[in-house]
Formats: sequence, structure tokens, C-alpha cells
Amino acid sequence: AIDTEVGHAAPFVCDFDGDGVQDLLVGQFGNGQLWIFHNEGTNAQPKLAAGVKFKEGGEDGTVPCG
Repeated sequence: AIDTEVGHAAPFVCDFDGDGVQDLLVGQFGNGQLWIFHNEGTNAQPKLAAGVKFKEGGEDGTVPCG
């Protein structure tokens, strides 16, 4: 299970780091914060690392919400 601090989670799965395995991006409805959970396992047996904030130009990446 992945806990988010605020609001509803909106998951998106894709290979963010180009290593060939699917990672997880989670956006939070309450504050628009984006978190990436890198997959340290395989596509068949994923093992998600602790979430890190998505960064864009050194700033926390967010999406409009509300």
C-alpha cells in the first residue's frame, strides 16, 4: 500500500527513468503534489522504492487541482 498525505491519489504507470521497468507516478488531489515511486524490481514482480517528489527545474512539480 502507498499512503498519501492529502486527498485522492491519481496513479500513472510508465518507465520514467528508462531502465525498462514500469515506475509509478502519483498525483495528489488535495495539493497537486506529484510523487515518483521508482520500481527496483521487475515488471512481473515490482518492488517500489520510497516516493520522491517530482521535480521540474529544481521546483516541486505540481498539477492544478481543486
